[in-house]
Amino acid sequence: VRIHYTGRLVHSGCVFDGSRSKNGGVPFEFTVGDGSVVPGMDDAVRAISLGEACRARVPPSRGYGQNGVHRLIPCNTAIIFDVILLGIDNQEVSAEEAQLATVNFLQDDGFSIEVIQRFKAPPELQAFVQLYKKLKDQKTAWLSALKGSREVPNYQGKRWVGLSNVGSEGLCVLDSTFLDCSWSRLRETWTWDFLQAPGWPKENLVLAKLKAPIRPDENLNDIAIVETTISSFVKYMLKIDPFDEEVPRFYVNGWQPSEFKVFGNDQSLKIPIVEDLTLSHMTDFEIEVNALLFGRDDKKAVSRACANAQANSDKLNKVFIGPAGATTRLHQDNHGAHARLTMLKGSKLYIAFHPQDAPNLYPPSASYIAENQTPRTASSTSHYSPIDPLNPNLDKYPNYKHATPYLALLTEGESLLLPKNWWHCAYSLSPSITVMRNFWSSSNIDDLIQLQKRELEMKLRALKAAGLLRTS
Repeated sequence: VRIHYTGRLVHSGCVFDGSRSKNGGVPFEFTVGDGSVVPGMDDAVRAISLGEACRARVPPSRGYGQNGVHRLIPCNTAIIFDVILLGIDNQEVSAEEAQLATVNFLQDDGFSIEVIQRFKAPPELQAFVQLYKKLKDQKTAWLSALKGSREVPNYQGKRWVGLSNVGSEGLCVLDSTFLDCSWSRLRETWTWDFLQAPGWPKENLVLAKLKAPIRPDENLNDIAIVETTISSFVKYMLKIDPFDEEVPRFYVNGWQPSEFKVFGNDQSLKIPIVEDLTLSHMTDFEIEVNALLFGRDDKKAVSRACANAQANSDKLNKVFIGPAGATTRLHQDNHGAHARLTMLKGSKLYIAFHPQDAPNLYPPSASYIAENQTPRTASSTSHYSPIDPLNPNLDKYPNYKHATPYLALLTEGESLLLPKNWWHCAYSLSPSITVMRNFWSSSNIDDLIQLQKRELEMKLRALKAAGLLRTS
């Protein structure tokens, strides 16, 4: 069978898995009764006909049992599966019927302030709102309020290569004149009215999180993750009073536009002066890997390699959508990648710290991360800080007073360039859309090479174990 599904915890409604909010919304396929899914999923599918949908409450005995799933599903926990049956063997519902069934089924819950008020706003929100009431979007006021902070300088160079310093080759801000022509097109297209209107791809599901990034020591009892459509999320977001300390601020964190081609052929906002070697290096690497696995006589190897490289590069482009008060917690990006963050709509406050400030930010030890990591958080940031720079607990983290925060208040069209390993967090000052890309340049390409080597070694081990590795 081929299905779309969402799995939730009963007590909180938090999403632990789903087909429509990952992998480009491709339906999940399995054989009923072969043990590849929990019995409760088999039960749900057996209860409906082709094209139908159901909501199945699954007891622990038909779900994940006494053991649960480490840090995702507690022991002896009931779960809910929302299931839409799209295909049985060679029978399929049409794309139109599948879309209609999906949209109609989604209308049961929606995503509104009334629905999400069952979640408690994190304490960081109160600290933000109290400051926001006084400072609004005044950059000088924020600099004065955060003691010892410095302003991120504007870019004034010819080529950005990603050095670790503060300035035109390192941490800096660019205005909209450095963006390519896709900026003006996207700004005109991505209005709030456009995002609230029904239709594909806005009716597909995305994940909205109350806390992001998710830390390796957290589980679904600590956080809240829900699925929603972009249109429902934007309607919720625009209703929020920015001075309200009680309404939780969910955040569409890390939506990959390449999955649904929402940007057409422009999968990111390009900045010509930024050195980005990611795609060219990934292409060369994929060509060599294809030659290793399939031989150099394979006529389709080059085109396959180029397509794989483009897809992998596109996955590094992400969209963040959030209301005033939405927060990205203090962290470093993974795999030694640089980051560029461009404001498409709204305004946002970024606070960054030099990599050498790490001892003052109290990151967890490597052994602690290893003990708490799971497959779900393995792709999440492992380098995080427990400190909220807007309300630091100096009794618990006294060395933070020695850290130097760098502030950037971005408005529409402005971009922040973050070199590798710079710590950063963000606070939305208004309903906002940010386009982010992780990438590698000549200053950090070795980090990408090491990442690719590890991934290739894993692939080769899997092929060898399956008896599929070429030996000639």
